[in-house]
Amino acid sequence: MTPRAFVLLPALLLAGCSASQCDPNSAGLFTGIGCSMGSGYTDRTNTLTGEANGAQAQADQAYQGAVSAQQSDYQANAQVQALQGQLAAMNQRVNADQANLSALHASNAAQAAQVAAVQQEINQLQAQIAAQQNQPSPQEVRQLQQKQEQEEKDLLNLSSQM
Repeated sequence: MTPRAFVLLPALLLAGCSASQCDPNSAGLFTGIGCSMGSGYTDRTNTLTGEANGAQAQADQAYQGAVSAQQSDYQANAQVQALQGQLAAMNQRVNADQANLSALHASNAAQAAQVAAVQQEINQLQAQIAAQQNQPSPQEVRQLQQKQEQEEKDLLNLSSQM
């Protein structure tokens, strides 16, 4: 071996020892040689691949959450529409019952029991209407939809940056 080889051999060995942090952007000549000779670059590649896979899994999970939220939103809209239909039907029944009540008040005292029954049904229907009115409004549903659409856009932006 030549004297030059004796000088390079310890340098290469030291470079291999210092190659525990193999970052191609900051590695010098000897560190680069050490990383190439050892498993430094492979380890770094595996670490970065693991981080990328973790980020992709998070993005996939966020996407599934957005899809689930959208499905829930569609179901909520369908429920709101069904409840609005029920509310309209109840309003019609209330109006009909109030008309019946007025007619019964005009009749004789023997019909007082019928009047009380109709009044009770009106009270029950009004309580049901009041309970139905506590449901979310279409405007609130639209706001939730807009928020969900923004989250989906943000998710797509996040996915496209990967």
